[in-house]
Amino acid sequence: TGKAIYSPLCRENGTVIDDLIVYKLNSGRVMICVNASNIDKDFNWMKSQLKGFDCTLTNKSADFSLLALQGPKAFATLQPLLKDLPD
Repeated sequence: TGKAIYSPLCRENGTVIDDLIVYKLNSGRVMICVNASNIDKDFNWMKSQLKGFDCTLTNKSADFSLLALQGPKAFATLQPLLKDLPD
């Protein structure tokens, strides 16, 4: 709970559809963050795979966003903005 993992979204044969981040919110709930340009494609594929599973899938993309700060200067860029970021 409270952790995330970066992972590929794969078809049954192992080929990659997209990459995503899965956040474990609690023991029975996860949030999946897909690339914004592939929201519909990824959501529709996941929705097509629900048969046989006792779960629901809701597209809340309009309510959330992810900003990925990457690169060798990412930490130095972010540190002045957050007082609690460790050295």
